[in-house]
Amino acid sequence: MQIAQLDRKVETSGIAQQQKMGMVLDGTAFKILSDGLYSDKIGSLVRETYSNVIDSHIMAGEPHKPGWIQVPNNLDPTYVVRDEGIGLDAEGVMTTATTYFGSTKRGDDVAIGGFGLGFKSPFAYSDQWTIIAVKDGFKRTFSAYMTEEGEPNVAMLTEEQTNEPNGVEVRVPVKRSDIYKFEHAIEQQLQYFEPRPQISGAKIHWPDQKYILEGDGYRLTEYNSHREGAWRALIGPVAFPIEKSQVTDGLSHRAQSMVGGVRGELMFEVGEVMPSPSRESLQYNPKTVKAIQTRLEEAADNLAQKLTEEVQKADTYWEACCVYRRVVSGLSWGMKSLVEKVTYHGAQLNINMSLSDTLAPGVSYATFSEWDLGKDRFALKDFSPRCSISADTDTWVFLDDLPNPNHRQASRIKHYYETNFKDKVDVSTALVLRASESRFQSGFETVLKALNGFPEDKIVRLSEVELPVVPRAKASAAKKSLPPGIRKVDRSKVFSSMCTKDDADTCSTVVSGVITPGRYVVIEHNQLPSPRTLSSELIKAEDLFPGDLYFIPKSAASKIDPDDGWVDFLKEAKEEFAKRSRDVKRAISLRAEADSTFNLPGLLENFFKELIQQNVEPPKRTQSAFWKLYREYLRRSQIKLSGEEKSLREIAAQFDEDDWTTAFNEAREKFNTSMDKLEEEFKESNPTFWSVLTHARYGLTGEIVKDLAQKLG
Repeated sequence: MQIAQLDRKVETSGIAQQQKMGMVLDGTAFKILSDGLYSDKIGSLVRETYSNVIDSHIMAGEPHKPGWIQVPNNLDPTYVVRDEGIGLDAEGVMTTATTYFGSTKRGDDVAIGGFGLGFKSPFAYSDQWTIIAVKDGFKRTFSAYMTEEGEPNVAMLTEEQTNEPNGVEVRVPVKRSDIYKFEHAIEQQLQYFEPRPQISGAKIHWPDQKYILEGDGYRLTEYNSHREGAWRALIGPVAFPIEKSQVTDGLSHRAQSMVGGVRGELMFEVGEVMPSPSRESLQYNPKTVKAIQTRLEEAADNLAQKLTEEVQKADTYWEACCVYRRVVSGLSWGMKSLVEKVTYHGAQLNINMSLSDTLAPGVSYATFSEWDLGKDRFALKDFSPRCSISADTDTWVFLDDLPNPNHRQASRIKHYYETNFKDKVDVSTALVLRASESRFQSGFETVLKALNGFPEDKIVRLSEVELPVVPRAKASAAKKSLPPGIRKVDRSKVFSSMCTKDDADTCSTVVSGVITPGRYVVIEHNQLPSPRTLSSELIKAEDLFPGDLYFIPKSAASKIDPDDGWVDFLKEAKEEFAKRSRDVKRAISLRAEADSTFNLPGLLENFFKELIQQNVEPPKRTQSAFWKLYREYLRRSQIKLSGEEKSLREIAAQFDEDDWTTAFNEAREKFNTSMDKLEEEFKESNPTFWSVLTHARYGLTGEIVKDLAQKLG
């Protein structure tokens, strides 16, 4: 990245003495550069390390080649990023990893980096991490670590010949409590990178950003007045929030409406605007401000023309209205005036279509949504001589061309939805047209003509829809009358906190007929028990409590007969939790032990890992401080939680989160204290070796490790 330099002309006179300013590169300075530079340490680590991957591939002449990232997880809590670019030799690693503000990309308008800080970004998160560099047939492993004085060092541990391709791998140990944060950081920080990395270790759900309009150098998304930092600047693949207060002075009224009335992204080439050294924000120098303002002015001037071009691509008036609505619905009221004169072949565009009895006498209308269709009981009602529907590509029309309203029209529509739409097609709104038998043809044709190009493949005639087959209930046993108002719960729609009538309506539907008894929760006045008692995680815990779940009004609870197979869900859940309390406590202890961190010098931990790789078992009887520490490390590194223990942890947290947190923290403190005690004992009994490990002055091969371990025993 080209770093902008301001042209300065300085005139001096009468100077008796002068001296060039310098820097004291001590622990304080390095802490500012490595730790204090980034406010989002994990996000910056992910962004900077993968930026180096992209730059290395560009330099190697393969800009479209993806890098590789291992997402930290419970089995291997290590963040790993690797490229197969130009690689680094020993001198290259030593220079790149230890020289702050040293960059070979500063005059490059293609490379993302340029400040000479990104390669050191792991120091913002960890005091020790590993570099594996392959160059021209040699593979070298380095340990990057902070000394006791807070100064960064790099030590080469191993060197060997290899057939592996050139490239650099960075490995950063991650706290288990930060695993989700790394997943989130990868999703957010790398969403605009092309190519995105190949991922292992976890599944990454990349954000699916949909744009309402794309122009030259800008893209618009839906409007949201509550969103802060709604505009972002994309410099290559890196996104930066734009601070409105920094760029609004001097903007035209049109451009100011653009800033305040829509969300969007401005795209810049590398070097057009200047990021801060941390690359978490922009430097609002005159060049950057001017570039952003120019792009906003161009976007505001181009908005109506761009929308006109998109509208004119439509094949019909209805399709043009759908395009127009998609864009206008994403604009604030202040911005809509910029596009209100857009037309389609001279015709005014409408967001909504109004239909009335004056248009087609004898035709009545009813509308419903996909949410209505998803109910267990769906009914057609509220037919009216007039209605209004949105111009939307997900709108469907049903023509009720059956002789009378008692031919199970609702059942036909429900069956058609279940067969053709559910989980396959989006349905925002469905319109039902009903007319007397004598007006079927003429009435429907008039309405469809008014919709002016409504797609034929989204028009369904109910006379052509098959009736669903209704299975008969077996009369093997006399069924008792169903308690009135019973509701079946859709667990996928349960909220994190539920207690209102609307909540009950949203996640459940009234059922009737013959049902299979299952678990139930008693509700009063159609309101659920408090969220503390009935949480969404507990309701959704189908691994422990599978099967259907029902809400039953308190007034009807007396009619529930346990002999019929009904089970009180809350009572069962509490009994199950009490029965498993011992296992839950064990899960707390194991999780705390697995999550506790090792506060060991970098080379000592590598020393232990090498022993594990060499299958070295500690002597059973020796009381050596080294082997005590190694035994504890070996035991802790092999802790694995079963699926049952994980689910117990989640269930336990729902009953009393405070008690869970307290027990977890106490257990972790106990394990860390024991490790600190063992570490101190080893330090006192082996001061010379401890000093070597602390300063990491040389590398250790497998044979040396085994030999040294025996001597320490």
